[in-house]
Formats: sequence, structure tokens, C-alpha cells
Amino acid sequence: MKSEVYAFAARWASILRNPQEKNSILFQNACDVAKKICQECENFHIYASKVDDSSRRGASSAWNLARLNNALDEIDDVSSAGALLINYARSIATQNDEGKRTLNAAERASLISIFNRLATICDESDPDFSGNVEEINLVVNLARRNASTQKREEVEQRLVVKADRNFSFTELVLTKEEDEWLEGSRGQKGKLPAEEVVGLFKAVEEYFFNEERERLASNADGWTIVFQDDKGRRRRFSGPLCRDGNAQILDLSDLFRRTLGISNLYVFDSNERPDSLERIETSYDFVEEDSLQSRLHESISIDVPSNTLRHTIQYGDDTKVVKEYHNPEAMESLVKNLKGENPFGVVPSICDDPDFARNFSETTRRYDFTATTRKGKRWNYSGVYDQTELPDEWARFISQVEIFKSKCEKGEMFLKSIYGRRPRQSDEFIYLSVVFENSYKTYYYLTDDDTIKVGNYVMVPVGNEEEEEMVQVVAKEYYTRAKAPRSPETTKYVLEKTKEITGDDRVVFL
Repeated sequence: MKSEVYAFAARWASILRNPQEKNSILFQNACDVAKKICQECENFHIYASKVDDSSRRGASSAWNLARLNNALDEIDDVSSAGALLINYARSIATQNDEGKRTLNAAERASLISIFNRLATICDESDPDFSGNVEEINLVVNLARRNASTQKREEVEQRLVVKADRNFSFTELVLTKEEDEWLEGSRGQKGKLPAEEVVGLFKAVEEYFFNEERERLASNADGWTIVFQDDKGRRRRFSGPLCRDGNAQILDLSDLFRRTLGISNLYVFDSNERPDSLERIETSYDFVEEDSLQSRLHESISIDVPSNTLRHTIQYGDDTKVVKEYHNPEAMESLVKNLKGENPFGVVPSICDDPDFARNFSETTRRYDFTATTRKGKRWNYSGVYDQTELPDEWARFISQVEIFKSKCEKGEMFLKSIYGRRPRQSDEFIYLSVVFENSYKTYYYLTDDDTIKVGNYVMVPVGNEEEEEMVQVVAKEYYTRAKAPRSPETTKYVLEKTKEITGDDRVVFL
């Protein structure tokens, strides 16, 4: 019986959400619609005979959606929910005796809330659910205040994703204007790539089925997700919208938004986490002017979640270089420097000028660029690789990529100072060759600190007054007394090593 009542409630909720659908019963007058609802309730032996406090409060507050939802939260059985439904439907019929109007937005919103609650009460998870998910149904309800108009809104989002790759999305928004509710709605249908559907289903199943999740009854400001297996059996989970930064639920919400390409889905987190870059793909091609064959191909792939940057260079058909960098600190810095509403800028409009022209030889270097965020926002650019067709913040972006790479390229295998070194012997002195600021002439100093390396900065005494100056070490060698370039007795000692100074390979002074 509960499964039949669930189907009845779900069917009516769907009808009420789509008033513009062709041949909809909602084109009939409100009185007839209300009477039909009452008649169908009686077919399921649902009557208005049980009128407890919660159903009475619900019927009296049906014009106030917030109070109605609060009353519905107290109802947890079919009889009470059915009594509220019939009482409210009868009130609509009574107020519309003349039959001159259809259901208004507030009446439809109230009926949807009641039918949703009735469906939730009847939607018991099947203990024989196989776990072989064929369909995901997600419903989100949210009461909010519009940031731009400061008007109260009631929002319901409904999403269906099927294993056959089809999906549908509907949103119903009711806005309170003084004493009247105004309605807005939108919808979207489509077919998703197979691999993205597989990834979404896998992530959702791992979150909900790997451990027992608490099942809550939540009507307002909450979500309900129902899984259906290949045998038609259902399993339901419900809960409040998560605004406390739970990493798993936030990431799962972002995955829904990316997969569906709908950036303002509320899903499980109400979509309140700030958006950020997720992935960047860019390629560059230099083609032969005569044959149009690729002479040089480069690509850069940046995957923010894995802190990975991949740079590929293809020379003709035979030579290929692939470098992969993984550095969380460098990635954090790169993303931080690419914040903003449009971090890559806009392409100049010079190409739209009818008087603008270029030689064919100037078009042989071309690029493609795509960047996406966690919530599905996307930037796409393509064209000739020069300042007339690149976005105006390109220099900033490509310099950040170069900085990322430089932070990772600190290997030692090719340094002669590393592979050419030998252990210092007990009778050897450590001679350092150093340079002073604005000078390329080298001077010898001694040290007992074997941790000093080429490139380090040290403090040394200078002249008869022994004034301290900072110099950079450009060479380090071990000599016995007999082979030393200068006598140890006439060579001054380094005073101390200074803190490390970052920079490029040139001599840099503080």
C-alpha cells in the first residue's frame, strides 16, 4: 500500500512542478483539480477524519510556506499527511466555487510540499536493494533570501541521472512579493558522456554505500537522494544541507556540478563554497607554412586537485619530451595568483576591425586554451599565438606556469659540483672562490664549514680595517698545503654563512 501511495504522491508532485506541460491537468480550473486530488485520496482510503494538531496547523498555514514546512516536519504518518492534503484541497475548492481560475503559484507550492512529505513517509528503502544502481533521484529544498533583491524565496531543485546517460533537471523558484507568491522555473535535459556517468555513479555509491549513513527526515533546507536498482527497488537517504565544510560532501557536490555542467546546483552543500580553478588545458602548434604539417607541438595540462602540471613538447614525428611536476606548495601559489572573476582576461577586439590584416606567415603559430572550475565555469580561447588574439592576462598566466616549473626543477644530477666532488681529506683546506657586488673578479677565502655550497652567500672580512661584506661563493675546492693556490697563512677566513637567498643563477646581492 505504501508503494502505491508513494507513486500517487510522486506523480502529483511532478504534475504540479510542470504547469506548462502540454495537456496538463493544471489547465483545468482549481476547483476541479482539488476535487480530483480528494477523489484519488479516497481511492487509497485516505480521509480527512484524522485531524490532529499538526495537520490542522498545516492546513491553516498553507499560504505561508515556511510555517507549512515546519508543520510538515512534525507529521510522520500517512494518515496525518493525507488528512492535511484533503483539508487543504477542500479549502481550495471552497474558495473557488465559481471555477474561474487555475491553481496559483502559492497553492501549487503548498501542494508540492505536502505531496513531497507524503512521498517521503511512504518511500521506505527496500531491504533487498541490490546496490546495482540504475537511476539516481535527488531533490533539494531551500529557503533563502535573494542577495540582489533581498526578497524571500522558496526553491526546489530536482535532478534525475540514469545509467543510460540521460539526465533531467528542474528548478522551481517561488518569490514572496508582499502578499503574493511569484513563480519562476527552468529545466534542462541531455545526455552525458559515458565515462562521466560511470565516475559520478561510482563516487556517489562509494559515499553512501561503503558505510551506513544516518537517514534523516528533512523537508525544508535539506536533500533527499533515492537510488533505484535494476529490479526497481529503491534505497533512500536524506539529510540537511551541509554548510560546515565536510570535505567529502563538498567534493561530491562539486562533482555533480561539473558532470552536469550546471554551476548553481545546490546538491548537498547549498553551493556556498567559493569556486576555484580545477583544470587548465592549453596547446600550441607551429606549422610549416608550405605543408601545414606540425613542426612543433606543445601542451600544458594543470590538474589542481592532484597538484600536477604536465608539459609536453613534440618535435616533428620522432622526438617527444614529457615533463610532469607535482608540487602542492607551488600549485597553491599558482592558483592564488589566478583568482578573480576572469583571471585570464579578454581577447583584444583588434581582429574585429575590418582594416586589420595579417600575412599568412603570421598565422602559423596557433593555440587553444580551456580552463574549468570546480563548479563547472569554463573559459575557452583559441587563435593566433600573439598579443592580438591571446587574452590580455596571458603574460601573467604563463609566467606563473614558469615559476611553478622553476620551483620543481632543482635537481642535482647534471651539476658538476655534485658529481665531480670528492671527500675532503684530513690534510686539506677548504678554499672558496667568491665574487663581490658589481665585480666578476674572484677572491680566495678559507673556511672550516664544509656545508657551504656554490651559490651560497657568506660574510667575509675586507681590507686592513676588516670590514664585513657579503659575497657569493662561485667555486669550492680542497687543497693540501703544497698545492694550495695561496698560502693558508695569508688567506683570510670566512666569518659566517648567511641565510639562503632565492633567485635565478645570476649573482644577486641583498
